[in-house]
Amino acid sequence: MKRTRFEHKQIINQLLKVIADVKMDEELKMVLRMRIWGKRPEKFDPMNYTEIAIDLGARVDQVEGWEAEAKHCINEHLRRHTVQDSIERFNENVTRSKDKLFNPDGKIIMP
Repeated sequence: MKRTRFEHKQIINQLLKVIADVKMDEELKMVLRMRIWGKRPEKFDPMNYTEIAIDLGARVDQVEGWEAEAKHCINEHLRRHTVQDSIERFNENVTRSKDKLFNPDGKIIMP
């Protein structure tokens, strides 16, 4: 039997970057992030359909439908782009956003 080690944190991080790169409603992205990570960025606590439905004031079947629609969007996106392309685009956008938020001396630029 061969042992395989998976870097779960890295895989989740890559998945979240792909989700961010896909062109779809932010609400659909939110449902996926809640399923994968949870609702608090600082704490890993994936949520099930019932927890998300209660949190959003929706029905469980609605949450399941939203997740199915989001998965369809991701599948369509992955037919046109590689995972690596999505990750690189996400990283480039984060860099550009960071450049817009910070002055060269590191201070936040006020809107």
